[in-house]
Amino acid sequence: MHAVSGLPLPATASLRAALAGILLLLLTQPALSQPVLNFKRVTVNWPTIELYFAVDCDGQAAYRMAKENWRIYENGEAVPDFTLWCPDPFVRCAGSFAFVADASGSMRGSAMDITKRNLHAFIDLMDGSVDESALIEVRREPVVAQSMTTIIPFLRTAVDNLQARGASSLYDGIEAGINELINNGTNQCRAVLVFSDGWDNMSTATAQEIISLANRNRIRVFTIGVGNNVAATELEMIALLTGGRYFQNPDIGQMATIYADVNTIIFQGFQECVMTYERVCADGSPRTIDLQLVDFCGGEDVKAKTYRAPLDSSTWVQETQRFRIGERTSIPTDFISIPVTVDHPSTGIVIRPFDMAILPGSPHRPLLDVVIPPGSPFHGKAVTVHHSMDSVFVRLDETVPALAGDTLLLLRFGTASVFDGWYPLAAEAGSTRIRCTATEILAGGYRIVPRREPRIDPGGEVMICPGSGTELHLPEGYVRYRWSTGDIT
Repeated sequence: MHAVSGLPLPATASLRAALAGILLLLLTQPALSQPVLNFKRVTVNWPTIELYFAVDCDGQAAYRMAKENWRIYENGEAVPDFTLWCPDPFVRCAGSFAFVADASGSMRGSAMDITKRNLHAFIDLMDGSVDESALIEVRREPVVAQSMTTIIPFLRTAVDNLQARGASSLYDGIEAGINELINNGTNQCRAVLVFSDGWDNMSTATAQEIISLANRNRIRVFTIGVGNNVAATELEMIALLTGGRYFQNPDIGQMATIYADVNTIIFQGFQECVMTYERVCADGSPRTIDLQLVDFCGGEDVKAKTYRAPLDSSTWVQETQRFRIGERTSIPTDFISIPVTVDHPSTGIVIRPFDMAILPGSPHRPLLDVVIPPGSPFHGKAVTVHHSMDSVFVRLDETVPALAGDTLLLLRFGTASVFDGWYPLAAEAGSTRIRCTATEILAGGYRIVPRREPRIDPGGEVMICPGSGTELHLPEGYVRYRWSTGDIT
């Protein structure tokens, strides 16, 4: 009998097997998860800036981020102080509602009856425990018929007492409903429900003001058109632009569907995370926000959005950024370079856009050039230099991070055949472009000393015996001294 031994595979077969094994390994390894940041919108509720976002981790919604996982930069400047709130996805979002009931004369009869029935139907769908509502009655002026409460019988009584008569201040009533939620609503999911035929003849508030107020405060407005002659266009616009929905002449049976729709829509908003931080300078400028998620779900992501700050001169509290023109002493030479440095007590700062006019100390010694040296924070940035007669104008058009003591610019002056003396240098900073930042430049200059042949003065005895000594003197005015021993004193 012969033993059967295994035969080695041909080289090509071995290679195919190895590749197949590698391929199988790659196919069976789980893909590394990465976070996906959905930066949804920026809401300006000055001085508060609100950032709304959602995060997916490996295709699943994620909520358990910490502040340490986030970085916020506005126009390149880090925002160190901010709040972070994310919902608990396992907890039902309780509702705070403001019912705005049009009780003007145009709602008299069947429109008022339908409004009452629909309001009762909606109230009965509340849980009677944490859901809360208020009722705003709208005629010539809006009235809070029932302040915010969880008690259903109180709400039903307020609805039963509605009576249609008089003029309509519908927009003022919607504004009052929004303010009731802002001031007294305690739940995260908030909405205004308006029951009206849409006609308004007394309001001071406009539709645009209502929409802006609602959006600044994360409040959705749902409008229910009631009656045979409904001004639907305005009601639809308010609902659409606040993230709500418009319904026209629903019957009682549809109120359960409307209740479900309202809760679904506001709960989707509740599922968003929000960050807030404060700004102090309402200068009307555009701002770019970079929102960065780091060290979460095995990776990082960054998204950006822009907004425009409001324009309010009362907020223009001046912060001063300070630069210093250096001082140097030199003998006559081809040129001398004078640095312009950051003069600031803090280690790290942000230099904001500025205009600077550099004024030479003598019309006979014009400024030859302005140089941005390697290593300057201005290197590669939006800096322009313009010569005009004896002066030079420097303009920075972006925000630049810097460190105290950094050299920003070098001012080059020719010093050949220059008379002895001190040549002061000053600069004037423009302030019209930067409303909340003042720029100050501390003066400097350069001193030219004559080139003299050194003459050593023994100051006394010229004969020196072994073991004794004498003191030698040199004239003032030299930048450096070096003796034959290497001493430089």
